[in-house]
Amino acid sequence: MHQFQTMGELNYIAMRKQQALSYIKADYGRFAGLCVKRFLCFWAGPPRVTDPWWLGRAQGLAVPGIFRTFLVGISASIAAAQAGHLADVMAGAALSGNLLLGLCDPALPARH
Repeated sequence: MHQFQTMGELNYIAMRKQQALSYIKADYGRFAGLCVKRFLCFWAGPPRVTDPWWLGRAQGLAVPGIFRTFLVGISASIAAAQAGHLADVMAGAALSGNLLLGLCDPALPARH
């Protein structure tokens, strides 16, 4: 915070941008790996011990299921838009997506 106050906002942002770019250029593979881990932790949650043993596998299968539901909803909404019923399909997709997410992990808050 001290650097931010002494350098000013624009200079501080420029300095941090250079630091980030030099970190990325130093090892592209590590940066890509960190991005993949961040993506997975956001969508699947941080790694945790599950009880009973089969629950971790069931939750791991839920993410591809939700993604498939998303793809079906997108294709249905495109078809409905052509037919003029887009609002009905979008409402159904939103409700079913939240229902599936709640069934997969009730402790997981809905992501908006």
